[in-house]
Amino acid sequence: MGERMFQRGPDEEGVFLDGNLGMVHRRLSIVDLENGRNPIFNEDGTVCAMLNGEIYNHKELRGQLKSKGHIFKTESDTEVLVHLYEEYGRDLVKLLNGMFVFVIYDSKLRSLMILRDRMGQKPLYFSHKNSMFAFASDIRCFEELPDFSLSIDNRAEQYMLRYQYIPAPLSIYEEIEKLPPATGLEYRDGKLERWQYWKFPLPSEPLTHTSYDALREEFNALLCDSVRLRMMADVPVGSFLSGGLDSTAITCAMSDISERTRTFSVGFSASTYDESGDAREVADILNTEHTEFNLDEIPHDEIGEILKEFGEPFADASAIPTYFLCKMAGTQVKVALSGDGADELMGGYNRYRVGRLINLWKEVPSAIRPGNLSSLVDWMPENDEYYGTNITKKVKHSLRLVDVLSDGSGRASSRVISDNQLSRVFSYGPEFDERDPVYGRDQLFKTVDLPERMFYADCNSYLPDDILVKVDRMSMAHSLEVRSPFMDYRLVEFLSKVPMQYKLHK
Repeated sequence: MGERMFQRGPDEEGVFLDGNLGMVHRRLSIVDLENGRNPIFNEDGTVCAMLNGEIYNHKELRGQLKSKGHIFKTESDTEVLVHLYEEYGRDLVKLLNGMFVFVIYDSKLRSLMILRDRMGQKPLYFSHKNSMFAFASDIRCFEELPDFSLSIDNRAEQYMLRYQYIPAPLSIYEEIEKLPPATGLEYRDGKLERWQYWKFPLPSEPLTHTSYDALREEFNALLCDSVRLRMMADVPVGSFLSGGLDSTAITCAMSDISERTRTFSVGFSASTYDESGDAREVADILNTEHTEFNLDEIPHDEIGEILKEFGEPFADASAIPTYFLCKMAGTQVKVALSGDGADELMGGYNRYRVGRLINLWKEVPSAIRPGNLSSLVDWMPENDEYYGTNITKKVKHSLRLVDVLSDGSGRASSRVISDNQLSRVFSYGPEFDERDPVYGRDQLFKTVDLPERMFYADCNSYLPDDILVKVDRMSMAHSLEVRSPFMDYRLVEFLSKVPMQYKLHK
């Protein structure tokens, strides 16, 4: 199983065996390069921990634990976990700022506990079948288990075609589940318990009493501190730079902290969606050490390798440039910061504006609405590029969103393939009810306005199950750790309270 996820941690392997329990850890050495090998134990060796990811505030927590008498043998962030467990039990996770999945084994209790970070940046697959409990960071590891059969989950097929990803807790296999974000598992005495320790905050108390300038200052302070924490490493740290607002803000903050910042971008031959010129301009202004990779033509022989890294169907085409960006950056740094999450948290997608237009459209009496508008727009010519600035393509895309979002079903997540199209593919008919994980999350936010519902539905499904999956798999394929400052839970909780009018403009 360790060999199947070698690329996630090529630097070192750690194995732990105790009776009928076996665990293997692959390490990507970033903090305490000499002594950070997992598993790491407490003082008397009764508690051990294995960590995938990073605990960004581990130095602060280490100081607090030392004041309580705990003795540390390494500078690793993993060691903080065993001592926090001794002090706080399963509540230790509430003190952590990081991206992680970690395992803690208590040999006295014969208890195995697994916890995943709030936003779901690091993956965990598991299976509880008969008398066996198995888990892994890579779904392909389960193929190594003896006498373990795998069968396709038909629901997962449908959801993948509908959304272009398979939403948690489903995987493509009936026998394997994904652990959702902010969720814990405890396996003890043959029984599996699960619980959710944090929920994405609803805007129950928006900060309407605070001025725009005050909110902007607080946002800036939180983002800069988040960047500072994520530059914590004993290896070189770089930044992905597209020239857009999110990556530029992060690179600016890095430049204020570090004398020299390394930046990386991908350029495309198709000028309509090539942003490399913007990236170069920002790099020149900030005087970064900039590297650009030009993707004039996609190497088709590598597409199969890209798809294999997901271990299950995944259809977000932006994985392809992300793969090559990580491949290039991984030759120069072990850690890179990215702007992922900013669009979902700050209203960066055009569909949120479409949601606002739908609200206005509903105010127009049906008797005077133009009934043949869609037919007229379908007739309008457009160019062949998938991305681009063609106004007709933008109008057509917006109308498809209107069709999806105003059909009365209460759904707030956009879909790639409609239910009518799916019904022509599946003879047994697509399921679209409370069993659909994405639809179920949509319904949690029915009390807020449509743009806000779209916003929260994306943050609870599209972001963890598509965007963060893409970034994790494509970066780990090249043994590169990507950190996302916008995913700091303090920033997430703050932005959830910022009024929508400050995020969407016209």
